[in-house]
Amino acid sequence: MKVKNGKYLILTLALSILTACNGNTEESTPPKETSEVTANDTENTATSDTSMEDEKSDEESKTDDQPVDEKEESEEIKEDDVDKEDKMEEDQEDSEDSTEKEALLDQIKTENDKVRKVLMKTKIQKIDPENTTTQTFDADALYGDDLQAIKADTISESSDGYYQEFTFDENDNTKATILERQAGEEETTVTEATVDNFDLHPDYHRLIQSVMDLKDELEVSEDNQSIKLSLKEDAKDVLKHIESEYNIQLTLVEEDEIEKSMEIEFDKESKLLKSINLELDPQIDELKDHKITIESLFTDHDFNGN
Repeated sequence: MKVKNGKYLILTLALSILTACNGNTEESTPPKETSEVTANDTENTATSDTSMEDEKSDEESKTDDQPVDEKEESEEIKEDDVDKEDKMEEDQEDSEDSTEKEALLDQIKTENDKVRKVLMKTKIQKIDPENTTTQTFDADALYGDDLQAIKADTISESSDGYYQEFTFDENDNTKATILERQAGEEETTVTEATVDNFDLHPDYHRLIQSVMDLKDELEVSEDNQSIKLSLKEDAKDVLKHIESEYNIQLTLVEEDEIEKSMEIEFDKESKLLKSINLELDPQIDELKDHKITIESLFTDHDFNGN
């Protein structure tokens, strides 16, 4: 018997991800031409007062024609220089921030890859104007050195009355007992199952990898106890990294029509994953007041599988 555990809320919305490439083009401004006036003296030439006055008058006339443009040009050059300096400083800061974030995420990945046992609790809510459905999923998961799930005692429950408890044999990872009650029914069935293949949704180590895959769409903040990663305002192609872990299927709406918020929290000292919170709020008339919220909590991390 092939057992795939963690049946989650399937939504009647499908997602079609559109990727828009925005090219940033800078217009080059041609250099401004400057006129240069030179005066040539001729030997043995006498200059009359009238001539001098005429020349002075001409030069004043030329000067009167130029100062505003030259002043504006000078100010533009100064502004361009300031802009270039600001841009260089911003690029340097961005580069430093990127390097720091890369190093932090590498450290987070390294520490979380050591986890062999973890308790996961997930709550998913589908909210619409007529009804709110809730599903919870608890998993006490054990992992091998390849970061694949070996086994996990789980409890799945939904607000429509569905309940499933999946418990492994303490001495045999290929044997499990399934206690299950279908939605709207009172009768509970008990099944002795042989486990040929076991998987979890969500899975701890795949979620960690999803965070790494999303790194370019995340910004970092910290407080005294936590490191928090949240979506940038212009984050795109987000759902493809996490939808399979929560079995979310969306239709009628494209990703750029969904308002998304996501916060991923790690312990500041240990760098271990503490929580993931996600909210999806479609921004189209057909799905007005529909929303999906997901909360996953992670505790009791152990590096030895004990």
